[in-house]
Amino acid sequence: PRRMGCCAGGLAARPGWGRGEGQTGGPSKAEWDSAPRMPDTPVIDQHGHELKFYRGLVKGKTVAINFIFTNCLAACPMLTAIFGKAQQDLAEQAGGDVYFISISVDPVNDRPENLKEYAARFEAGPGWTFLTGKTPEIDRLGTPLGAECYNKSDANPAVMGANDQSHPWTARP
Repeated sequence: PRRMGCCAGGLAARPGWGRGEGQTGGPSKAEWDSAPRMPDTPVIDQHGHELKFYRGLVKGKTVAINFIFTNCLAACPMLTAIFGKAQQDLAEQAGGDVYFISISVDPVNDRPENLKEYAARFEAGPGWTFLTGKTPEIDRLGTPLGAECYNKSDANPAVMGANDQSHPWTARP
């Protein structure tokens, strides 16, 4: 069966998005208008609360999103540590102006209690949400975020960033 990995190729993996001639950090208006829309799929956070992905976590906010799984020994801990450092550096904005979202690509094994423990290991504070959910719902997040992989070991870490109001989605490996 198809599964995503923590590859998170992101929008930067789409030809011309933030990499084309004359582009400096995001898709053009035409590319944005033709991009898949962010799903409002149900997800579950590290506290066991069910949320709608778009309305509850992205709409009207500036967010940084990565993909992880808690038993990853490769890129996930490094990427999570980078999010932790960014959260410390943006302490005054985190949870107010800037939000962090880490999505597990292993929802079968990463239940809320695993994510809560993982978040504690990296000293995640307010404004940093760790998500899991039903496999089909998590898979639905992959396409618009450019994170479709077929094996968790296909690590190609990236962070997607967006401001929902101004629409510039960018990704950096």
